Amino acid sequence: MPRGKRTAAFCLCCFLIGGSCVGLSANATTITRSTDNDPVASGYSYDCYNMTYYSGMPGSYNNDMRLSPVISGNNAYYSWFYPGITVNKLSCTVKLDVYLNNANFTDPKARYYYEINPIEGTSGVMANIGEINQNFAKPGWNTLVKTVSSYDGRTRIGSRQVSVSASNEPNKQLGADGLIVTVTY
Repeated sequence: MPRGKRTAAFCLCCFLIGGSCVGLSANATTITRSTDNDPVASGYSYDCYNMTYYSGMPGSYNNDMRLSPVISGNNAYYSWFYPGITVNKLSCTVKLDVYLNNANFTDPKARYYYEINPIEGTSGVMANIGEINQNFAKPGWNTLVKTVSSYDGRTRIGSRQVSVSASNEPNKQLGADGLIVTVTY
């Protein structure tokens, strides 16, 4: 049996008997938060700079979206807030599913960040989860995954927001729409 098939068979066998493979435990805990750029639809708050709200947009998540202007150096960003996620571990895996389905979403290096360890009443450190070329992203859900660690050594990772910021490329627009945050530990 070729090596790739042996590895797949081993992982399947581990999964079926309740073991683990490649660091994933059968007893892993997953926490998910879903939100939208529209605080009325999602029920959660937001923060943004230089992002205009558009409603009645067919193809967008919940028929609305946010879009930055077409100017160089617009420094646009959008932050989705959600009920806090607390992980009592030194690290966890963060998966961001972002909804991108508008021809005006053209930022080639939209940067996505996940907040780590906010102290009550303040913001935490924003961990860079990755970039998406919104100009060439497939219509619909696009995924970024990264393992993050506690930055201050506490055995707790807390989060209550994800942000996307513009690359400030000339003549490009940053878009923000639906978001699903999944944390596994």
